[in-house]
Amino acid sequence: MEFFLSDLLEDSSRKSRVNFYNAFDQHIEIESEVSADVLLTCVDYCLVRRKYKLTTSEKKWLVKALEKCNAESFRLALTESRKIANRAIKVLEFLDYNKFSRSIEHRVIVKDLRNGSLTTVKQIIKQKLSGEGGAGIAQVLDKLPSLFWSNLELLEKSLSDEELLRIGKELCNRFSTADLVSILTKEENRVLHEILKEHLAKLNLGIRGKRTKFNWENYSPEFSYWNEVVANTISDDTRWIRVKLQWKDTVVNSIDLITTKEDGHLTILGHGEEREELLSSKDNCGVRCAEWVDLDLAKVSGKFNFNAHLYSGRNSFRQVNECILKVEKLTELGGESIESLIEWRLMNDSGFVDLGTLSTSDRIFAWRGKSTKYNVSKILTKQRELNYSLKDLIDDVVEQQNLTVVKNGEDFTIVL
Repeated sequence: MEFFLSDLLEDSSRKSRVNFYNAFDQHIEIESEVSADVLLTCVDYCLVRRKYKLTTSEKKWLVKALEKCNAESFRLALTESRKIANRAIKVLEFLDYNKFSRSIEHRVIVKDLRNGSLTTVKQIIKQKLSGEGGAGIAQVLDKLPSLFWSNLELLEKSLSDEELLRIGKELCNRFSTADLVSILTKEENRVLHEILKEHLAKLNLGIRGKRTKFNWENYSPEFSYWNEVVANTISDDTRWIRVKLQWKDTVVNSIDLITTKEDGHLTILGHGEEREELLSSKDNCGVRCAEWVDLDLAKVSGKFNFNAHLYSGRNSFRQVNECILKVEKLTELGGESIESLIEWRLMNDSGFVDLGTLSTSDRIFAWRGKSTKYNVSKILTKQRELNYSLKDLIDDVVEQQNLTVVKNGEDFTIVL
């Protein structure tokens, strides 16, 4: 399941940047077509990777790559926002664009960009909406589909649901699944959901019409969103668990695993606690250390929230050589670990991380991705903090790919 979801929700823009850089590095032709907006980020990525030290032939290669894209798409990408326009001016100047340009049409666009006479995307869209309505907008978006998302609020206010749905369906095979799902998790939107379903129906995943068995392992999909919040179930035969934060580095780090309990009011558990239902480690700091909390799931109740605080040493968790959150199954309270249930490496650009929440009643541990803004505690109380969960996504894949879901003991073609 994890590999299937990784492929389905792959960051296509990152893949494009890496592929583009590899082609640039080897001076070979770009095999796949790259949209103008992504192309600008790819060129920027090459400059950063090379620390702004390019040879003449490399500058020529990048200018040639820019001029391969459609001129009108190039114009739209340059004026999508003032920030993009200002950055593009600096990048094009660094590439000695006028010196190496071979396209008069692109050169005129760059000249207009520099003197500030290019019409912005917002202005173009407003003109099309007032003059031609949905038909005019469709022509603009066809040249640069990403504008559908960056101007979604304006389109929703100006177009009927039917027009928006028609345009979205026409463009849906040029959208990324990750972008569609990400937007749906933030707002419940019937039109966008229909566009996603059309997109999923057109994807060639190699599984259409097959008898499929889903292996969730210990995922709880209704509480999860890929790379943002992952909820793991804890099996009924697991009584004692250890939530452990361990780290190793070449410098001394003082890191606290902070545990709070919610059961009508908030209680902070201290270091060195010894109770019938839980144990906690002493306060530790060093180059190779760990802090942990052991819980007897048969005796504790409520929700436990876990946070990590880097007091001293490195400036952020990303700088620590290795810092890992583990949830382990134990032989007894304070006993030996017999199975690793969850393992997650902290790579956050901060010194304080909201790690996750354990719901003892649901027997679920929900942990956060490095940049998520979702409230894990609300998710676990089923307050629909996630408008579109992994379970919703899989249900849509089953429907749109015409899969037959089989149960244990039944014949199947593939396992996801």
